[in-house]
Amino acid sequence: MYELARTFDDMNQPDSALAAYETYVTAPEPGPAGRQWYLAAAYRRLGSLYEEKGNKDKALEYYGKFTALWKDADPDLQPAVTEVKQRMSALVGEPRRP
Repeated sequence: MYELARTFDDMNQPDSALAAYETYVTAPEPGPAGRQWYLAAAYRRLGSLYEEKGNKDKALEYYGKFTALWKDADPDLQPAVTEVKQRMSALVGEPRRP
C-alpha cells in the first residue's frame, strides 16, 4: 500500500495519496515483512498532506506519531525529527481553520 500511496503522490493526486497512506498506517500488521520499513515516512507525509489541506489537528497527530517513532533515531536522522518538531510548533502557533 505504501508504494501505491507514493505513486499517487508522484502523480500529484494528494487526496488519493492521503487515502492510501491512511490505509497503510492503520492496517493490521501483516507480519515480519511489515510496515516498519516505511511507517515513519508515511507518518511524516501524512502530516505534510494534512498540513497542506489546512487540517492542523490531523497534521499534528501524524507529525506527533513520526516524532515519537523516531525520538531515539540515529544522530544522522535527528535533523528530520527537528524539522518536523519545528513544523509542529508553527502549526500550534497559528490560528486553526474552521
